[in-house]
Amino acid sequence: MDNLTIELSTIAAAAFEAGVEKFMLLGSSCIYPKFAAQPI
Repeated sequence: MDNLTIELSTIAAAAFEAGVEKFMLLGSSCIYPKFAAQPI
């Protein structure tokens, strides 16, 4: 939920309010803890 809240905040505040027409969100498994349950 925390990650989703952060992503939504980024999209709403930064992209939408700035008039961005296209937004690409890139992620990586490197942002999760080393021993997180798989698959993520």
